[in-house]
Amino acid sequence: MQALHEVLSIIREHSNFDAQHLPPLQPSICDSWSDEKILEIFRKARSPEGPGSILNGEECGAVWVICHDTIVKHTRQPYTASLGPSTEYLALCFILQHTSIPVPRVRRLFAYKGYQYIVMEKIDGAPLHEVWPSLTPSQRFGVALTLQDYIRQLRQASAHYARRSCPGPMGPTPRKCLDATWLFDRDRPCGPFESQAKLLGHWNAWFDLPKRNARGSPESTKLVESHPLVLTHGDLSPRNILVGHDGRLWVVDWEWSGFYPPWCEYIMAASAALNDAMPRGWMVQPGTRQAAQSWWNYIPFITGTWPLESRLLLLEGYPALPPEGKI
Repeated sequence: MQALHEVLSIIREHSNFDAQHLPPLQPSICDSWSDEKILEIFRKARSPEGPGSILNGEECGAVWVICHDTIVKHTRQPYTASLGPSTEYLALCFILQHTSIPVPRVRRLFAYKGYQYIVMEKIDGAPLHEVWPSLTPSQRFGVALTLQDYIRQLRQASAHYARRSCPGPMGPTPRKCLDATWLFDRDRPCGPFESQAKLLGHWNAWFDLPKRNARGSPESTKLVESHPLVLTHGDLSPRNILVGHDGRLWVVDWEWSGFYPPWCEYIMAASAALNDAMPRGWMVQPGTRQAAQSWWNYIPFITGTWPLESRLLLLEGYPALPPEGKI
């Protein structure tokens, strides 16, 4: 086992994707702009004749380019002074402080008419879902190994968060939870939950656990508190990973992030993959089926294997991606 660990460490160190600390953020022309000017340019970028281009879907906040090195994200979660900064902003700041995971640096955060706008650096690169089909098996393994290390860093860094025992999105007070639909309803967020026990109680009721006539100990028939909460991305999909022109593997779109049991990263990543396998998803585009299946196979390697939770939450029925559009 030690020999295998050493081999994997060597592969990680020689990966094409540099996960070392990022160089200083360079000044941008937009640094001198007022919030009002940024909003004006943001609105023009969203117009049909505007210069900006959308970088994300409407399920999370809309993301638009406002100049050559900067984007603006209109967060989906309503803002009030009592709620404080957005979940994504807090997650990005925490990750940059406590890990070497490449994530966008924030230039500014401001609120307007009940919503927040995150002004952050634009990452030059290609979404992993566009690159993945053309990668060799060894390159895919290198990507998966890098992402596995990112998950390890997130879990280790979680000990530095003062409110780690409170599940859900980061914030000064408990917040409602949402994700890619398997554990929460994205249209009707759940909670907030004051403790992991209450969160697990919600899921046990949601999935009707323990099942009638279930045999075994409580630990094998329902979700129980067995791990401390860790920072979880919540939508770990090739759509939200960028292969940067700088050689780094960037992770973006932390709007659904929060502190959850470590097995949630696996459940949420699998849920995201199932969504991506629906009609119009990247996994069902011509020529991507084999690549899509290989990504699905790598999810347990990246996030860890959680057979009990997979069985209890009904994911064990998907050892492979189902036929296109048959989820």
